[in-house]
Formats: sequence, structure tokens, C-alpha cells
Amino acid sequence: MFGLYGILDIVFWLLSVGAFVLSGWALVHALRIPAGAFPAAGKQTKRLWLIILGLATLFTFAAAINYLGMGMGLPNIFTIAAVIAAGIYLADVKPAVNGYRGGGNQGPYGPW
Repeated sequence: MFGLYGILDIVFWLLSVGAFVLSGWALVHALRIPAGAFPAAGKQTKRLWLIILGLATLFTFAAAINYLGMGMGLPNIFTIAAVIAAGIYLADVKPAVNGYRGGGNQGPYGPW
């Protein structure tokens, strides 16, 4: 039914979609955090992270639609850099700024 290249195309397309979801998740999280939380946590500014994650989401989206028959179909250096940037945000910046989310009543065990 599928040749070797058909199966590999599906695998690479799934990896590209996963990279797009990862970058999108990081971008949405960065949008929801107040701007003052980033310098308070000792991280780069919100504007810089939004630019980096916006470009990462753009590049991973382009890689995901690349497998629909438009282009070469191989991940390029920009896609790899985008996944690294989103991973750095989610692993380092997100935990540091999570406590600064404003609004709501916060009890000792979470919102109430």
C-alpha cells in the first residue's frame, strides 16, 4: 500500500505537525503572561520572546504544510532552530514566569 518513502513522508509530516503544536503552545503561553513577569523572573523581555516564538511558529507551520506536496519535504535548519527555541522557552522560561500570572484569587493550593 505505502512504499518506504510514503511511510517516511508520513513520519516526517507528523514530526512537523508536532513541532508546530509545540511552537504554538509556547507562543500562546507567552501571550498570556504579563510583560512584567519576564524581567522579574530574570528572563529576556516579553517582546523578544514573542518575536522568537512567532517566527518559530511560522517556520514550523511552513514545514508542516511543506509535506502536502509544496516544496522539498525535508526539515531545514530554520525548523530545527524553531523547535530548539520553543523547547528552551517551555523548559526554562515558562516555569520561571508561571507564578506571575495575574488575576484571580489565589489560595495556598491554587485558585479558589
